[in-house]
Amino acid sequence: MKKITKILLIGFLILNYSCKNDDSNKELKNHFTENEIEDLKLVTAFFKEQICQNKTKSDFKKCFEEILPELVNNGWQPILERVDFDLQKKLYDKISKSTFDKIWGFSKSRKYPEKTEYKSIEVGTSGEYIDYLKEFGIKNEFIKEYTNGILSRGGIDGMGSLQNHIYQNPKDLDLTDFNIQIIISIHYLTQNDNEKRNEKWN
Repeated sequence: MKKITKILLIGFLILNYSCKNDDSNKELKNHFTENEIEDLKLVTAFFKEQICQNKTKSDFKKCFEEILPELVNNGWQPILERVDFDLQKKLYDKISKSTFDKIWGFSKSRKYPEKTEYKSIEVGTSGEYIDYLKEFGIKNEFIKEYTNGILSRGGIDGMGSLQNHIYQNPKDLDLTDFNIQIIISIHYLTQNDNEKRNEKWN
C-alpha cells in the first residue's frame, strides 16, 4: 500500500511539474512556432554569453545581476562595451527571417544636423512579439507597463527604466524565467544595434 501511495505521489509531482512547465511557455507557444522558440533560445544564449564575457558555468541570472549596478549607474554603456555588434549581426543570420520579423522592424532615422537618412532597428508596435508581451503582461504588472510604454513611445525605452525597476524591485521579475530572459535580451540587443548600426537607408 505504501509503495502504491509513493508511486502515485511521484506520478502526481511529475505531472504537476510538467503542467507548470507547459504553463510557463504558454504565451510563447501562442505566438511563436517551435523552431522560432529555438531561435529565441539562441538570442538569449548569445546575450548571456556576451554579458558574462564568455565565462563558463555562468547562468543568466548571475551575470545580469553582476552587470545590473553598472547599468543603473551608467545607462546602456556596459552593454555597448560587452556586446560585439559584428557577432550580433551574425546572430541575426542564424535565426529565421520569420523570427526576426516577428520581433524587429526597420525605420528611417537621422543624425541631426545631417540630412542623410539611416536605417534604424526597433521592436515593432504591432505583430507577434508585442502581442506576446501583451499576453505575458496579463500576469506580470511590470511587463504590462513595459509593453504600454513601447506602444506609447513607438519603441523601447532608452532612459533606463528597465534596469532601474529590476534593481529597485528584484522580486517583480524572475531572472530564471525564460520569458523574462527573452524580454531583457531583446531590449538590450535592440539598444546595442541602434547605437552601433551605421547603415544608410538605400
